Amino acid sequence: MQSRARVTSGLLLALMVGTICSVPATGQELTVCSFNIQFLGQSKDRDDEALADIVEECDLVVVQELVAPPYPGRFPDGTDFKPDKEAAEFFDAMKTHSFDYWLSEEDTGTGDKLHVNSAATEWWVVFYKSENVARADDLPHGFLADDRSNHDDWERVPYAFSFRTKDDNFDFVLISVHLQPGDGSKDRARRKHELSAIASWIDAHDEREKDIIILGDMNLYNKEEIADVTPEGYLSLNDEARPTNTNVNGPQPYDHVMYSTVHTSEIDMAFDLKVVDLIEVMRPRWDEANGPYPGDPYDHNPFRRYYSDHHPVVFKVKSVAADDDGDGARPEDGFSNGAPCEISESGGPKRGKLSDCAVVLTNRTAASAEEAEHEEGEHEKTEHDGPWHTAFEIFLWLTGMALHALVRGREWLQRHTGQAHKTHLTFLLKRDFVTAQVFSLLIMVLWLYDEAILGVDLELPHTGPIAFVLGYFSDSISKHVVKSLPFLAMPPPKEVKK
Repeated sequence: MQSRARVTSGLLLALMVGTICSVPATGQELTVCSFNIQFLGQSKDRDDEALADIVEECDLVVVQELVAPPYPGRFPDGTDFKPDKEAAEFFDAMKTHSFDYWLSEEDTGTGDKLHVNSAATEWWVVFYKSENVARADDLPHGFLADDRSNHDDWERVPYAFSFRTKDDNFDFVLISVHLQPGDGSKDRARRKHELSAIASWIDAHDEREKDIIILGDMNLYNKEEIADVTPEGYLSLNDEARPTNTNVNGPQPYDHVMYSTVHTSEIDMAFDLKVVDLIEVMRPRWDEANGPYPGDPYDHNPFRRYYSDHHPVVFKVKSVAADDDGDGARPEDGFSNGAPCEISESGGPKRGKLSDCAVVLTNRTAASAEEAEHEEGEHEKTEHDGPWHTAFEIFLWLTGMALHALVRGREWLQRHTGQAHKTHLTFLLKRDFVTAQVFSLLIMVLWLYDEAILGVDLELPHTGPIAFVLGYFSDSISKHVVKSLPFLAMPPPKEVKK
């Protein structure tokens, strides 16, 4: 039980200098922070004490981008760590605020070489308050793969941290991630694959524990990508794409917390996700002896060197009378086994029995998929104005036909100099020329109409350039078709009498 004095001092500190978790946990609530501290263990200028101060009231702090181990140790292959002074300074600062830590056994990276103490690889670490939570080694934990270098599924193999509240009411797993950066199509596809691979790992390891939360720097760029890559059955607390990087000149929604809307009802949806403005909370902690504060005006390189290039994000989970991996109840939030399932605006269960909500969410997912398919069909129809297309496309088609007809006429005149042009052209207009145009128009109808006609369907893009090209060459094709029909064969032209 936390003392009233500590709660009061936490509130005052939050008001005065802006601690990001504001007030300590009450035993029924845990405050979790995810914080990408760029190249932690590499910058000698980093204000580790200030960074530790702002998270002191959190119960768990999951850190990404630790690039070196803080203290001596041994890798799984038996070789020794190369402890880093800058990394140790941050760990020491966290210890002064009563944090214990859980460090991964080794680093992981995109290349073949590990154990390098550089930004090429990263370590996973979570700091936690042992008065409120303890490691749960009986639950799934550790790296998601045995091979931690240049992995097919992940740029950096994620790490699962399993915890249980000290009252044994709630256990959970936090999977810390740092996904592929970049805004190219290959980068986006890689991130989607990474999250899909994490979801597959969860499916294979959730027999004993279903409260598995994915969090960290996901390098996502917008709402559309967030919706596209979020695993089925999961929801991001940052699905509205709030920026989480400090660079005011290029704000991006990089950081996320994703949880199962079916299995994890302990997320405090009223609190939601708080993106803490690192620029503002660090302002009163700046030492003016170092010169002007790099956050006013914002100067990206010195700011990230002293602090980071990401804002910390904070969320809360509620520990209640019984864990609801099964059909537990949350009476203080209106959850009860007798209440009908109610889905919140965010898409997760709000009230009712979780097993009932699972059925509702499954049905809703199926209905949404059917609705999306219907909307896609409607969109295609709207995009092309129903089965018929724009007058502009028809105009370009006819322009192509007319251009080819002019070319035909010019070629005919060149081949029949001195012949009875008027008589022959009159006959041409009545027979093969008009017939060729009719064939060309039939081809246009097949292209413009979205359904097959007499088993023929021209599945070509509906664009202006395509219309012009098809109009030109359809007249050419029609000319050859008409010439091959015997009943439209042309009589030899009459010679002009001189």
